[in-house]
Amino acid sequence: MDKELDDLLVKKFPNLYRDRYGNMRSTCMMWGFTCGNGWFLIIYNLSEKLEKIIMSLPIEQRVDLKASQCKEKYGQLRFYMSMSHPEMDKAISEAEKLSAIVCEDCGAPGKMRKESGWYYTSCDLHAKETTIPCQHCGVIHHDECANLNFGDNESTEDIIGENNE
Repeated sequence: MDKELDDLLVKKFPNLYRDRYGNMRSTCMMWGFTCGNGWFLIIYNLSEKLEKIIMSLPIEQRVDLKASQCKEKYGQLRFYMSMSHPEMDKAISEAEKLSAIVCEDCGAPGKMRKESGWYYTSCDLHAKETTIPCQHCGVIHHDECANLNFGDNESTEDIIGENNE
């Protein structure tokens, strides 16, 4: 993910990403958000939900609730917390499922694909090779998965614009 988007997530959600520049022996967040810009909205909206949950808890319960890694793996978003609870797990699971139908490069509708043994999610424009069935629903067109939504935020540009004002 581009530095500008990485910095924006860290600035906007300081509790969730407080280990972003931590020691590599204690967190994988020190590597940043190791995925494409196309998933920025998914991560932003997930972060908004997680930050809200963290801030709703008593201070003594917030200490261990922080992101420990955010990356692409097997063509989908993987988001790990140092500790979590069911409401957070549900939000993370929804975001990970959504990433299977969103192009990691540009954020357009996409599908899971495979090239030379590597899985990735892309739109037709960014596709490299063969299409494979969705890991969640087993179909290629993702009609059922398409009911997932990004949340309240409409575009990456809207979010960047709001934070530059």
